[in-house]
Amino acid sequence: MHDPVAPDAARFARSLIATVHGHSDYVISGSFALLDENDPVGSALARVRECLAAHGAPGPRPA
Repeated sequence: MHDPVAPDAARFARSLIATVHGHSDYVISGSFALLDENDPVGSALARVRECLAAHGAPGPRPA
């Protein structure tokens, strides 16, 4: 039941998942606390948005 996905899109999705997972790991391990990072979720979202923008995706939709 999988839709066909372009290889580049699949690779990009895996990269974004790894980015968010890395940020989560830093929260759990306490590394962000040691670095005085107060907004790890905001930081992860910023990295994902940067990646999307670099690949030509439209910006976030207004709330």
